[in-house]
Amino acid sequence: MLNVCDFTFRYPGTVTPALSGITFDIEQGEVLGIVGPVGAGKTSLCMALAGFIPQVTGGSSTGELTVCGLDPREVSNEAMAYRVGMVFEDYTAQLTQPTVLSEVMSPLLNRGVSREESEDRARKLLDTVSLTEQVDKRTWELSGGQQQQVAIATTLAMDPDVIIFDSATGMLDPMGTADVRTLINELAGETTLVIAQNDPDMLIGLTDHVLVLSAGESVAFGPPEQVLRDEDLLDQSAITPPVCLRAARALDLFETPLTAAAFEEAVKSSTLSEVDSEQPATDGDRPGETLVRISDVTYQYPDGTTALSNVDLEVRAGGVHAIIGGNGAGKTTLGKLLVGLLEPMSGRISIDGVDTYEQTASELARTIGIALQNPDERLSERTVESEIAFPLHRHQYERTGLLSKRKHYDNSYIDHRVSCVSELVGLEQELHDRDPTLLPRGQRQLVAIAQALSLDPSVLILDEPTVGLDSAARRRVGRTISRLQEMGKAVILIEHDMDFVCDVADTVTVLDDGSVALAGSTRDVFTKHSQETLSEWWLRLPRAGQLASRIGVDALTLDELVSKLTSIPEVS
Repeated sequence: MLNVCDFTFRYPGTVTPALSGITFDIEQGEVLGIVGPVGAGKTSLCMALAGFIPQVTGGSSTGELTVCGLDPREVSNEAMAYRVGMVFEDYTAQLTQPTVLSEVMSPLLNRGVSREESEDRARKLLDTVSLTEQVDKRTWELSGGQQQQVAIATTLAMDPDVIIFDSATGMLDPMGTADVRTLINELAGETTLVIAQNDPDMLIGLTDHVLVLSAGESVAFGPPEQVLRDEDLLDQSAITPPVCLRAARALDLFETPLTAAAFEEAVKSSTLSEVDSEQPATDGDRPGETLVRISDVTYQYPDGTTALSNVDLEVRAGGVHAIIGGNGAGKTTLGKLLVGLLEPMSGRISIDGVDTYEQTASELARTIGIALQNPDERLSERTVESEIAFPLHRHQYERTGLLSKRKHYDNSYIDHRVSCVSELVGLEQELHDRDPTLLPRGQRQLVAIAQALSLDPSVLILDEPTVGLDSAARRRVGRTISRLQEMGKAVILIEHDMDFVCDVADTVTVLDDGSVALAGSTRDVFTKHSQETLSEWWLRLPRAGQLASRIGVDALTLDELVSKLTSIPEVS
């Protein structure tokens, strides 16, 4: 079904191959997992299998690559589209129709299926991805996660022999991700599946084979039980090992579990015992004045849909506040209201004691910055350096009259700020002359964060900052947040990754259908509510919290879990 032998590919104008000597074979109905850090070549390999490389991108390739017995380099893209469907990491590029229903119907109509049958099948597929209520909505009105669900439904509508998921759950809430896992298990056996991920935990229990990529080369290929247990291999490839394996290693367990059930058995057969330890401080223990206050805010979209209803929220200096909830709950809308991209219909929003409606766009930009969930919405300059400096140049002068203006700072200050924020987020100096749009998504995200910090705002909003990031980039974002806390900034985190939320956030607000369902310390929200209750808000415990729950330990993060357990010396 998928036969690849010594396949090498170079993008136009490059010397170093994006893929080098890739070899593997996958039979019909099998599931291949591809894992590797950002820039490892996962997307390039997916695009080669789908027939986009080198036909669409250009470039040169050598070696053998066949899909369903065809070499994608020798047949038309239309012919390949009948056999291979792909859910792109950049899912917005797949959305071309005005409404959700027409988007999913489009490939069916293009293949001659009647309008009645196309609509019937499209509605069933939208129900499969939990979008029944969004059928008639405009695609651009949906949240990022909902748009990703539409892309999945559209790909399924083509009924291809092979489906490729390239980081296809990055924008989904925890329950949406669980739905995709269920869908993959249902498709496996009949449809050949390829799942590319930065996170190896996503591949456990789904895949028949795992291919590990590093710097465009295959460093391992085999069954997941073998490949994902090789911690040395994963560490050398800049891949964070599965959470169960990391927990077992930290606790000095002899076993190498990959699943929660196996971890539970390993702990039960060990000499580990729970010990008392202090819980980490919450935001309630932190000093700091209120920097952000949202009071009774309501917002409706032009079509009359209520996105937010009577929302209240406070964030203090030095605090990290996470806004969580299901896709379409209103999280991104709230972020856009905070920075003035949208105006509330009622209620008040104040930043650092000043109502936002009393501030000009220029004044507000100096107080609060935002890194959007899709970094490409902000990237418009030719180099990384000019991208980061863009807000600084934009606000360098203030018009004071028809022909007069006042200078706020000189170019040396701009250079200084670009250097400072680049160092803060972990962007290397050698990237400054690169085209930001050609960087891997993880690095584009860091550029967007650096740009949002360039004016030195007192409040920073990060909308899904971990999407598309590998473990190293996630750690950089986490360190950036910690440093902003130390500087007394307020950070508002809009995030679907509950592991990251529990690692960095002091407090959380849970949004459900535009209203505040719950607010409090991160610990209270996740430990004082059952998984059944969390599921009603489209949430799940973080992975470490799930492990801790299985063995009866009160912990949310891996560090907490390890600190709660100690080894009891065996009595001889």
